[in-house]
Amino acid sequence: MKRKYLLLLTVCCSCLLAAFICSGCNNRDSSQKHTDVKNHISAKETVKPYSDFKYTDHFNRSNLSLTDRSMDSIDIDTFKSTFNEFHTALDSDGNEERILGLYDQLCEQLNMLLTDATLAQYAYYLDTESQEKAERYHSKESAYTDSFEKTSSLFQRALSSQYSDVFRSYIGEDKASRIENSLIYSDEAIALKQQKNELIQRYEALITQGAKEQELKQLYIDLVNTNNAFAQSFGYANYPDFVYAVEYGRDYTMTDLKKIENEVKDHFIPVFHEYVSSVTEDDSIYVVYDENHDRGEEKIHRLRKCIQKVCPELEESLIHLQKNTLYDVEASSLKYPALSFSAPLPAYNDAYIYSSPYETVSDYSTLLHEFGHYNYYYHNPAHPFDSRDITDVSEIMSQGLELICYDYYDTYYPECGDALASFVIFDMMASVADGFTINEAEYRSYTTPDLDIKKLDQIWKNVSDEYNNFISDDTSWAYIDHVFEEPFYYIGYATSALASFELFLESRVDFHSGVAKYMTLTTVPAGTKYQEALTIAELSNIFKPGTITKISEDLSKEFDLKK
Repeated sequence: MKRKYLLLLTVCCSCLLAAFICSGCNNRDSSQKHTDVKNHISAKETVKPYSDFKYTDHFNRSNLSLTDRSMDSIDIDTFKSTFNEFHTALDSDGNEERILGLYDQLCEQLNMLLTDATLAQYAYYLDTESQEKAERYHSKESAYTDSFEKTSSLFQRALSSQYSDVFRSYIGEDKASRIENSLIYSDEAIALKQQKNELIQRYEALITQGAKEQELKQLYIDLVNTNNAFAQSFGYANYPDFVYAVEYGRDYTMTDLKKIENEVKDHFIPVFHEYVSSVTEDDSIYVVYDENHDRGEEKIHRLRKCIQKVCPELEESLIHLQKNTLYDVEASSLKYPALSFSAPLPAYNDAYIYSSPYETVSDYSTLLHEFGHYNYYYHNPAHPFDSRDITDVSEIMSQGLELICYDYYDTYYPECGDALASFVIFDMMASVADGFTINEAEYRSYTTPDLDIKKLDQIWKNVSDEYNNFISDDTSWAYIDHVFEEPFYYIGYATSALASFELFLESRVDFHSGVAKYMTLTTVPAGTKYQEALTIAELSNIFKPGTITKISEDLSKEFDLKK
């Protein structure tokens, strides 16, 4: 998923920051441009695409466009019949083969239910004025969620039944462990989850209707209270503790983040500000906000030229995307606004890309970002009982790709290649600043007693000031969709951006090595933890003291930010 609203806000505010730096404390030669500050020859002039990597996955895929894919591939009664048959089989002897066959059927049917819901979401987001499409999406989403939770409970029963050994052996220890550790919902938890879903639906309606910030802030407070109560129903002190451990499966805590936040404030943020000053010495970077009305077909065609320069193995998934038109990146007043994401379609072993563009040149970076997600989903089809993606890892798929394509933006969009390259670096640095800022503000919001709008605004202002960030007014944060729909997601942009910057820095020294590490990451199984993924790709651990400082210093040297 691509950061969108906050990105624009940060760019606008950074213009003011740049003006301040340039007028007051910047000693850089104003004639020096971003394209001149690199002290080495760019990779594109000396290095061929990295061709030593090969994907080994082979899955059956249908060549069907999204419009030809049914949103009613399975009737809920069919699922219920299979469910009941499995339930009954557990109570009788000699049903080993039958139970294993029914397990496969239930998993396939869950994938169909999820795919139907995801396609219904796509249809609704293309036409948010349709009440019928909204109701269909929410109905199918609820049907899948309810079916998944019931199936989890059923499989938990199987793992403690007379068929435990054969069932565990068949599904594997990883899936068995996830099923055994699935949450068991009390009536209170079920009611609170329903309440949360209704609040999120209310948020989506307000956004499409042009909501006022006071309405959004009160809705946010209601969500905070509901989410905290939901977490407490499972024995957690608050929602942050719950979501880090359960929802996002992170292998680090708020305490771990506290230990590195000073490195971010003292070393990374100053480099970010120096970079802003550097790339705004003239107006060239701002062409990324020039109008652009290229059609999706043209953008995909250009994208293919870009990734061909990096690694040929990236082409397979793009050809499938292109051939079956598994995307909608056109502008429309009917579409869900200011949002871009990729969503897996497990019944088809592929995915789609949705984007509501700003119709500016910067939309090209958004498409590249989302393709990174899409490519991962294409090569790693989801099983309903695999661990869910870890956001801190999945965002490396997108942000890492944006950075290793750094030298090829003039191939991707020749008219503005240098500006796009500079913009992507800026955007990624902003990911770190925004990620830490928003995460801390969210944490304080969720742990402040008797939260009200006045306290809420003060929290966001205080944290923004501490990080010298740009979210300091009383209204801007209320338009960040993640804090409503996916609380504590944003820190994943920061952790993944730091890892992606290390990939970038390595690619400046040894392009093939940087790309090889990125491609390795695109093969890690769903559920791979963040620090585990860093180890697999032989990247530094950002939680080790000094790592962020070194990344910051290396970026400063790369862009000649300190004279």
